[in-house]
Amino acid sequence: MFDLMEENRFALPARGDRIVPPGPYNLGLSIRDKRLVFDVMTGQGEKAAEFHLSLSPFRQVVKDYFQICKSYFDAVKTAAPSQIETIDMARRGIHNEGARILQERLDGKAEVDDATARRLFTLVCVLHFGAELGGLPQSVLFACDHNAVRSPMAEGIMKKLFGTEAYVQSVGVLNDLEIDGFAIAACEEIGVQLARHRSRSFEEMEEMGEALSGFDVIVTLSPASQRRALELTRYYHLSVEYWPVMDPTGIGETREQKLNAYRQTRDQLVQRMKGSWSA
Repeated sequence: MFDLMEENRFALPARGDRIVPPGPYNLGLSIRDKRLVFDVMTGQGEKAAEFHLSLSPFRQVVKDYFQICKSYFDAVKTAAPSQIETIDMARRGIHNEGARILQERLDGKAEVDDATARRLFTLVCVLHFGAELGGLPQSVLFACDHNAVRSPMAEGIMKKLFGTEAYVQSVGVLNDLEIDGFAIAACEEIGVQLARHRSRSFEEMEEMGEALSGFDVIVTLSPASQRRALELTRYYHLSVEYWPVMDPTGIGETREQKLNAYRQTRDQLVQRMKGSWSA
């Protein structure tokens, strides 16, 4: 922050006939409605400009940057100097890429030099981390063994709880079962409709044009789906979380006993989502 305040280049370009107030400026950065907001004020406290940028172009590079920083701090503890230097070079490269994206997104709105863009990108990372920490991911993929019980229940419940605030899908390791009737019944009790769900596997999802890298987080609900998700994302900086939710299939003898087991799974999913994402 000190370096940014001491040395920077931030200018507002002329746009048509609009008079641009001269600098220096006071710049406020924030995230509002999942957008990066630049609030530019003159030294006298008058509004000079305000522009909003989508966070989507920054999502992957911010993830990459946090991942490489973690690798760097881990390496400092035990790795040889040559390894530390290699990781640090990669870190600087990702930092430069983030600064380039920021300059690209600011084109026509503000003019910043490379050093200023790098320092602003650092602040964007901090803001992005704060917005994501404990908050609702923008896109979630739920996974289980067959995409017939737990993952479609989770998909439907999350859509019910959060509406259009997040993009939600579900898959299975295999696609060999239809949606479970007890899952439909248990979710219907809380207003979640699953009857039209069609099961699909990880591979089928990607064949349909849905890339795993497009999701913020994969939530796995079974050991098999956890293993498969980690295999498929080993080259991505993508968060994979395991939620040990009960598998209700095969529990109970009577219809009511079986349905109660599915209700328990449903309620576990509701509680976990509310606890994780503050529904």
